Amino acid sequence: MTIFIVVLLLVAAGAAWLYFGKRKRSAPTSRQPALRLRGDGTYDSAVVGVARFRAALEDVCGSDQRDDKVVEALLVPEHDAARDRKSVRVEVEGNTVGYLPANLAEAYRQRLLESGYPEARSVCNAKISIRLHSVGGDPDFTVRLDLPQKGSTGK
Repeated sequence: MTIFIVVLLLVAAGAAWLYFGKRKRSAPTSRQPALRLRGDGTYDSAVVGVARFRAALEDVCGSDQRDDKVVEALLVPEHDAARDRKSVRVEVEGNTVGYLPANLAEAYRQRLLESGYPEARSVCNAKISIRLHSVGGDPDFTVRLDLPQKGSTGK
């Protein structure tokens, strides 16, 4: 009888370990603050590489592809990018839509470093413009960011 109880306890402990040990764990939350960048409404900063993300931009813009669309963009510093470990990804509605140009990404990351939050993500306004070539033709997208001008705090 004692052996039966020991075996039963071992089986129960193994089942509990399998259940609790194999569950998906949520990703750790970032301890870096989310920064809000406020520009002056000029949308002077172009996002590069948008042609590769046409499908994502079509999803964001939906069927209304005639007018510019103003949205919120998330700037995400990347560390594991294959080509450039200093790149900054631009996301809209959870979709990657391009990257900051190299010189702007370097300046942005330097400001994050100086602020003491090198991993912080930032939110800013973005304007998506669409140019239709002809009936049934694929649209061209541009994405421009409304970022604070040099020397501005963006608050």
